[in-house]
Amino acid sequence: MTDHSKSIRQISLVLSRLRFCLGLCSLVVAVSCGIAGASKATPEPAEAIPSTPEAWLSGQSQARLEVERTTFASGEWVNVVVVVANYSGAEIPYQTCGNLPYSGYLEDGDAGVRSGETGSQLTCMGEPRQIPVGESSWSVRVPTTLLSCTRSDAIGVVGCTSDGLLPNLPAGRYALRIEGANEVLPIPPTLDIELE
Repeated sequence: MTDHSKSIRQISLVLSRLRFCLGLCSLVVAVSCGIAGASKATPEPAEAIPSTPEAWLSGQSQARLEVERTTFASGEWVNVVVVVANYSGAEIPYQTCGNLPYSGYLEDGDAGVRSGETGSQLTCMGEPRQIPVGESSWSVRVPTTLLSCTRSDAIGVVGCTSDGLLPNLPAGRYALRIEGANEVLPIPPTLDIELE
């Protein structure tokens, strides 16, 4: 290889490294501007919202539960408020037949006992909706009755009440769990509930 060819090759290598560095710097500046501008800008339209859980987690969206008390009589409704702090800079999309993006249930994993579930109809695809930017709250009512029962006399199955209704959960400690209408909604930690 001649000296001239070596020089051209070295110049090409330097130029390609320079292009790479400039591209990397442009990316860093674009990301920095995007993050800085996201806190001040108006929310992006729903079509531009990322659809992966990781995008929302990195966007600082989170949820917590608020209840007036943690002890209830079996058969009573547990009224809980899901508070969503959405500081991602964009509305969070969800789609259900109801208005609520969340549903809740009580569960005793050790005993294999679970309550019915109320809140949103999570499996139904209704009108597209959004959780707004900022803090918002959603009231969810959770029953303290069993998930299912039967009128059968079979051994080992839970019988319905004489009125054909779901029986109350047995007294004990349960985990209150909240589910979201999709995987991008922030989910609050579980809360211990005592039934008397």
